[in-house]
Amino acid sequence: LEKIILDTLDFNQAVQQIVDSVLTELGYLKLGYRIVVLALIDGQSQSLKRISISQTEEAKKALKVTPVPFQEIIIPLSATDNYCIKAVTESTPFVTHDWKDILVPPYTEDNARIVQKIVGIKTSMVYPVVYHGKTQGIIIFSMTKDEKQVSDKEKDLIRGFTDVVGI
Repeated sequence: LEKIILDTLDFNQAVQQIVDSVLTELGYLKLGYRIVVLALIDGQSQSLKRISISQTEEAKKALKVTPVPFQEIIIPLSATDNYCIKAVTESTPFVTHDWKDILVPPYTEDNARIVQKIVGIKTSMVYPVVYHGKTQGIIIFSMTKDEKQVSDKEKDLIRGFTDVVGI
């Protein structure tokens, strides 16, 4: 991951490779992980904006059926019920089985649940991306298994991964 970040000067290319690498390089696809999303804080608009999404079949399916285009999934920092915003403000990971927790607003609760069902995601873990003690954004790891099936080794790798992304 450090090599990807240091070798790539193009921001969009680097963030795309970041979300794809957790699934391919770490082999998490075999472990039930299906979608990885990176979102960063936009200080000017005081919101959390989606930056990149993994290029998996499930992600492509989600992009196809979404009622809100990916780049327009913007969550105001004032949406304190949203788990992505909670991960930012509390600098701690959150887990959900209901996509309403990570997509409302701009989705309605019903739309979030419909897309989740179509894609086949059971659990999503939201980890803060921290740099110099300040949360810069989040990474969402969505999978087809329950968080109880996530090993301590997987959690350690995810924490390490998000730490490197923060850099």
